[in-house]
Amino acid sequence: MLVILGGAYGLRHAISYSMQNSHLAIRLLGITVQRVPFSHVDRVEVIPFTSVVPLTRSFRADMFVSLKWCGYREKVVAITKRTGLVKRVIVSAEDPDEFASFLRRASGSVRD
Repeated sequence: MLVILGGAYGLRHAISYSMQNSHLAIRLLGITVQRVPFSHVDRVEVIPFTSVVPLTRSFRADMFVSLKWCGYREKVVAITKRTGLVKRVIVSAEDPDEFASFLRRASGSVRD
């Protein structure tokens, strides 16, 4: 269990995010692994990390099938896309509320 938590905490430093002109770039160890175009963002919400962990009280079944580009943080940002096979992306920004607010403005998403 300690190894799992240590790995989740360590991912906070291995994964980074940047807002480009038209998309969110997600990088793992400096290599872009996913781009989320702002035009594809339908919804952005800040949720507790435990919402994406099965077998916890606050687990949300709608978050089970998602791309989890996150390490452990108390709160994470859940992005719902309009397109794609997997419509949800979970990220763990340093300041989730500010990150979500910026992403909402950039994408024109008014739903949260």
